[in-house]
Amino acid sequence: MRFFDAHLHADCRSSEEIETMALFGTEAAVTLAVGAGFSASASMLDYWDRLMRAEPRRAARYSLRLGTGLGLHPVTANGDYREALEDLPTWLALLGVVAMGELGLETGSAQEAALVQAQLTIAKQVGLPVVLHTPEENRLAVTHQLLEIVGQAALAPAVVLVDHVAEDTFETVRASGCWIGLTVHPRSLTPQRAALLLERYGPERVMLSSDVGRDPADLWSLPRTALECRRLGLGEVAQPAFYDNACNFYGFDGPRW
Repeated sequence: MRFFDAHLHADCRSSEEIETMALFGTEAAVTLAVGAGFSASASMLDYWDRLMRAEPRRAARYSLRLGTGLGLHPVTANGDYREALEDLPTWLALLGVVAMGELGLETGSAQEAALVQAQLTIAKQVGLPVVLHTPEENRLAVTHQLLEIVGQAALAPAVVLVDHVAEDTFETVRASGCWIGLTVHPRSLTPQRAALLLERYGPERVMLSSDVGRDPADLWSLPRTALECRRLGLGEVAQPAFYDNACNFYGFDGPRW
């Protein structure tokens, strides 16, 4: 089975780990911005520069094609990032930037909502797909709030990936028309749970990701999920969720790659 990891944080992982992902069949991935711990625009801009320039070159050593997503994560909502927000459209126009993200809501605070609203306005202007973060706690209510903001922004569901979806939010996100991100990660879904969701709902508009980053995670989460799918008898039926859907959403092999 071919793998496209739709959401990870390559800057937090070693070259040996990137090579391991390539060895088990990850052909492409998108590394998304978080920026936790930064407190000012200058730091964020340096961080974006590293994500966009250094990380794709490092992944390319192992024949793993890495696209970049840039944006302001909800964990940065209380910082002073006005300059970064103003400069964001310019950064999003650069070659290799294939998405905005990850942005979204964690607690659903007014500061977070204002930050995501501002970025969705930019997303509509620049025409890039958007990756939206949803939280572990109070996920269903915050997901409803986030989808309401997306609706107010009049952003087409076809360019929106709602990530970290689980059993309690799957049907809500599917009904919205947005893409559905299943994160196979110790703090999200096990491979077994992800496979059962694919068995129940099918792979339409579903993307799988590992979300490997600075926290403990499983580099092998996608092949483990593929194995669980085979055990359920899904076989190649599940392939779009592992590769094809992410290719379509991120415009893989298009001009930005």
